[in-house]
Amino acid sequence: AAARMDPKERARQGVRDWINEAIEALNMQVEQFEAEIEALPSKRGRKHAAVAGFEESIERHHAHVLRLEQLVRLVDNESVEPADVDDIRELVEDYVERNQLDFDEFADPDDIYMALPFDINEMMEATSKGETRLEEKPKVSEKEEKKKKKKDKKSRGAVEDDLTLLVTSATSQSKRPEPSASTALGGL
Repeated sequence: AAARMDPKERARQGVRDWINEAIEALNMQVEQFEAEIEALPSKRGRKHAAVAGFEESIERHHAHVLRLEQLVRLVDNESVEPADVDDIRELVEDYVERNQLDFDEFADPDDIYMALPFDINEMMEATSKGETRLEEKPKVSEKEEKKKKKKDKKSRGAVEDDLTLLVTSATSQSKRPEPSASTALGGL
């Protein structure tokens, strides 16, 4: 069946499989963290020092799982191309492998998803509204685009005016005859 699958569908399935494997790995780590927390001795109502680290890791993992599940939905809905998701594959795999070794490097789960060529929150919102594929990063409205072009044109015009003045000034200075010794001394 996979041999007869459309190449686009095969690519989507590959991304789905990879994301589901990453989610499964993160969920297994969460279970390990929870088991570690339970195994730690309690100190009469106080938390063991390691508990806070495990709880933060669990929270981060849940954030990644949420993002990855959103990506699967976007791929399934054909709102994003599988190639778009490939931009973060190595980053997610690195997180899954090293999240406990370099805890501070992975402090903000959203850092990884900034590498996507689109804003995942806006894509999810657009998809929930029934909109289909958006183009890359969200486009600026036509009105904002005109304002930006006008501002850029003014800015370019000012720079061009400054350059014209510099060139004109340099040219006029180079065309001036150099004062002779007699005119410099007041015609003596």
